Amino acid sequence: MKRIREILLNEYIGAIAIGFLLAQAAGVAITLIMRPIGFYLDRESRRSIFGTQSFPWGTMVGPAINLVLYAAIAFGLLYWLYLKQAPQNLPSKEAEERSE
Repeated sequence: MKRIREILLNEYIGAIAIGFLLAQAAGVAITLIMRPIGFYLDRESRRSIFGTQSFPWGTMVGPAINLVLYAAIAFGLLYWLYLKQAPQNLPSKEAEERSE
């Protein structure tokens, strides 16, 4: 895993992947916001003899799960690659005494 982390960091593949996942999450978030707005703005044209229809909230579950997964993976990668400190090889007391 250390080698994969180094490749993702040094070749900027990790940054590109994080950016892509966050862009996907933003697109899904905008879609989740616009669906109910569009439904309620367009409800006048959908009137029927049975009355008005209510918004199908069940159709929002799939995109909401996608949004959560995109964001979780993006922030997981962000933490693993950039926020988590790589283990440093701490010099021993003997090496410090030799350098003095």
